Amino acid sequence: MKQIAGDDFIQTLLTSKPLQNKSDSMKLFAQFVGSWDWAGFDYAADGSKTPTKGRWIFQSVLNGMAIQDVFIFEDPHGNKDQASYAEYGTTLRFPNSDGESWKAVWVGPMNKVVRIFEAKALGSEIVLEGMNDKSQPIHWIFSDITEDSFHWRGEYSADNGKNWVLYEELEAQRIKRSSYAPTTTHLRA
Repeated sequence: MKQIAGDDFIQTLLTSKPLQNKSDSMKLFAQFVGSWDWAGFDYAADGSKTPTKGRWIFQSVLNGMAIQDVFIFEDPHGNKDQASYAEYGTTLRFPNSDGESWKAVWVGPMNKVVRIFEAKALGSEIVLEGMNDKSQPIHWIFSDITEDSFHWRGEYSADNGKNWVLYEELEAQRIKRSSYAPTTTHLRA
């Protein structure tokens, strides 16, 4: 096996073949491959909200067996220095052997957070289920998905799933489609 170093790492990580040749199980998250600008709100416990914005970049990785993203949550005060971003993290997602559900791992190094999720399509939404640092159930939900936009929201439950509290949401607009994006993009119920 050839030794890998430097730029070879990036070339090895990224997929070099279009996703439309992959199985149907990849389509759930492959539809997001490309770059997106987003704007939204964080919601505090007192009901106040803070405007947020950033960029979300999705790409097929690991020989087309996974979808990884880079989630950039810009500094709310407009500082463009990377060290001032609210978060600069990544999620790695891959389908389970059942072809219906996915595993997902979010790593947010700026806030020292790791989250593990199970993901699946529920109707026209994609729901990721996990736990927060307080061992409360959380949902990350993709909805209103089209080829060029989607809505995303984060919810938690303080009563083991009886009631859900919205703590973050955003609207994303596609700014660039990857040449490796699938030809059929949005989820159909």
